[in-house]
Amino acid sequence: MSLRIINKQQLRCPTCGQQMIPAKNLDGTDSTFWVECISPKCHTYVDTYIPQEHQEFIHKDPRKYIGVFGGYGSGKTQSTLKDDEKHMLSNPNGMTVVGSAVLSQVEQTYEKDFRKDFPAAFVKKENASKKTYTLINGHELLIKSLYDEELIRSMNATRIHIVEASAVE
Repeated sequence: MSLRIINKQQLRCPTCGQQMIPAKNLDGTDSTFWVECISPKCHTYVDTYIPQEHQEFIHKDPRKYIGVFGGYGSGKTQSTLKDDEKHMLSNPNGMTVVGSAVLSQVEQTYEKDFRKDFPAAFVKKENASKKTYTLINGHELLIKSLYDEELIRSMNATRIHIVEASAVE
């Protein structure tokens, strides 16, 4: 297996040909994968994430329900986060719920990586106390504890992502 890497300094905008630079993430630093065009008139963003072979299977799986299993550092969080990003950006006015039995499990992995990668320009509103993000396309991301099924009952979610599903009844 060969590692595929993109040289971000050499990227050119696919729309106007200008140079691409790292996009600013939700923490105000450079995004892990997203880049944006330097032209203030262009507004083009490109996700430079290239999945490893075993991550690619997740992105290509057409089934409605999938489980992602692997050891520490195998790329589970990154690949499922990227799959969720694709869903959120492709489904305006939808709702993605990401949770686990213990909220800190989601905060320390998924939400931390989301904040490092997702461009701040794509988020219209963030409510830190309620753990919600509203994207510019109207899609909502909710980070929730799932210790009780009542917490997600009757939600009109377009996607539910359970982190550490073995602990959720």
